Amino acid sequence: MYTFKPYTDRVARLRDAVRDRVMVADASKARIQLDAEYKYANYPPILKRAYSTLYVMERIHLNIQPDEFFVGGMGNKGWGAAFGERWIDADIENTWPIEADGLHHAPDDDPFYSHQKMAISPEDVKALREIRAERMSNNGGIWPEDWLPDGAKEFFATQATDYGKIGGWPLHLPPGHLTPGYQHIIRQGYGAIRKKAQDWLDAHEGNIMGDDMGKYMFYKAAAVSCDAAETLSRRYAAMLRELAEGDVTPEIKAEYLDRADSLDWIATETPRTFWEACQMAMLYDSFLKTDNDPCVISIGRFDQYTWPFLKADLEAGRITEEEAQEYVDGFFLKINTFYGGGFGKTIQTSGIGNSFQHTTIGGMIPETGEDAVNPVSYMVLESVARLNLHDPTISLRVTKNTPKEMWDCAMACSARVGGLPLLQNDEVIVPALQRELGFSEYDARDFAFIGCQEVTGFGNDYPAPNGSAMGHNGIFWAIVLDMAINNGINPLNREGKIQGPETGYLYEMESMDEVLEAVKTQFYFWMPWHANCTNTWESIAAFHTPLPMVSATFSGCMESGKDVMWGGAMFNSTGNSCIGVGNVAESLNVID
Repeated sequence: MYTFKPYTDRVARLRDAVRDRVMVADASKARIQLDAEYKYANYPPILKRAYSTLYVMERIHLNIQPDEFFVGGMGNKGWGAAFGERWIDADIENTWPIEADGLHHAPDDDPFYSHQKMAISPEDVKALREIRAERMSNNGGIWPEDWLPDGAKEFFATQATDYGKIGGWPLHLPPGHLTPGYQHIIRQGYGAIRKKAQDWLDAHEGNIMGDDMGKYMFYKAAAVSCDAAETLSRRYAAMLRELAEGDVTPEIKAEYLDRADSLDWIATETPRTFWEACQMAMLYDSFLKTDNDPCVISIGRFDQYTWPFLKADLEAGRITEEEAQEYVDGFFLKINTFYGGGFGKTIQTSGIGNSFQHTTIGGMIPETGEDAVNPVSYMVLESVARLNLHDPTISLRVTKNTPKEMWDCAMACSARVGGLPLLQNDEVIVPALQRELGFSEYDARDFAFIGCQEVTGFGNDYPAPNGSAMGHNGIFWAIVLDMAINNGINPLNREGKIQGPETGYLYEMESMDEVLEAVKTQFYFWMPWHANCTNTWESIAAFHTPLPMVSATFSGCMESGKDVMWGGAMFNSTGNSCIGVGNVAESLNVID
């Protein structure tokens, strides 16, 4: 029987504040981002991205709340209200009442927004609508239909996909899910990463030949991105020093000043303590989500890249295990503030309160293959269980050597919160990564989870596990089944014309073999279109939406001088979604 420890009064106050917060969206970050787009409009996309990020980091609103253990945020006035620009899809003016504070509040009886404490001022609603209109008038990510590959419009007309609408290809990041190189920034520091980029630039000044121009832009963007990360860390340090001069207790003042010094240090250098390692990971995570957003990212192997610092702190007597647990509690409560409010289909598919920050613990030590469970592994589950956290998703990698105490802790945690941690079998996954994707033994042992529970390399893999454009990246295979038994016609398409191969009608078929042959014929006809659209989308996004800050911390990119979007990562793969396979199987069973 595993017994969880109590949590401190400070953690209790912070937990209540996080759970009870009202997410107040504003237009400030969106306006700053639009200003940056104008300022750097004529820059090559990768340099535009990097310089725009630096511009934003110099100007976004910073927020430090009482009792927080770590700084970071989404760049708005309230905790986690970064997605206000998406809220305006709702009819806020007519359906969200204005309360005594002068803000529109999400109504309790709205099926999309019930149980979410979301608010926004009338002025910010108006501003966000104007900003969106301005972006769209500037061809905000929409490509004209005449540019589309030959046959694409006919493919869309089948209504067997929502890859795009006739008249536009919205630019989304193709893979959506990846695990950034947290361990690389912690082991190297932004200063060293920037120096590596600057050394290449200095060595090639006045001597850029052949294909070097692409590398020049990559390394320049990496250097500027590191400057942006340094800027954000130093701005938080300055804010803490300003707060320390206010009406605070001597203890809080000392804490603020100490953490300000630490933030100035990790702005360029590697962490010296457990707190600095956690803060560096937190700030990198919030940095990516604020402006250089690769959509869905995970925290990676949190227990592995922070444990060496805690071990050193414990051995030096700088910290107690109780204090360390308080930091871990604060870390995962902070992640819960990165949820920015749900809207539309997101609520239907992902529920309320999902930050998508999948975190991996346990597993193997890459160098030796020994079980990697350490004291931080237990602290993560302690935080989840004691604080009743359903986010972020936690995966526990298990091996045949996982300690019994960890099994007991995991079962006790799941009994409290239901379903966490997910249990992942290293004995199956590690050899599969070596066999299927060519991972080395070391890299296979160092994998992490992202998104729902996709397997990816840690800071070295551009996996594209969800294909392109996330949930809009595939064919609805149940409709293809309908076409297989309706002579190539989609019955839901009123035009009624033959769109796929003429495979006959179900009433003409005399055996399941004929049915299955018709299904195979349709499937093999439409699958190349799936790949065609994915490749088209990725080629567009590779040019327009590079990720210099992610790439600067990725193995392979800094060595090759190529962004992750350009194939620079050590490993590259894809895993497109097959939408409706279960429906197809059940339908075939009924037909049989």
